[in-house]
Amino acid sequence: CHHPPPVEHADLQHRHEFLVGTTLSYSCRLGFSLIPGVSPTITCLQNFTWSSVPRLCQKVQCPAPEIPHGREASPRRAGYTFGQQVEFLCDHG
Repeated sequence: CHHPPPVEHADLQHRHEFLVGTTLSYSCRLGFSLIPGVSPTITCLQNFTWSSVPRLCQKVQCPAPEIPHGREASPRRAGYTFGQQVEFLCDHG
């Protein structure tokens, strides 16, 4: 098979030769996680093509934090994505 296809937000183990039957695994990049139920592997098929590669990775989602004795400085959201910054304000006292 030719070099395997790129997958958005994922990296592939490095190899130089892709014989029929070769199975490779993708891994999600930092800030992304594997979509549940989706296989991160592809296989070089008998017809020298790769098995289909679905969308594999999704942004890591974080729930809104509990803030005892404070609040968010900006309007509160239900959740946040990896790397997103949130500013907090403390209650008086």
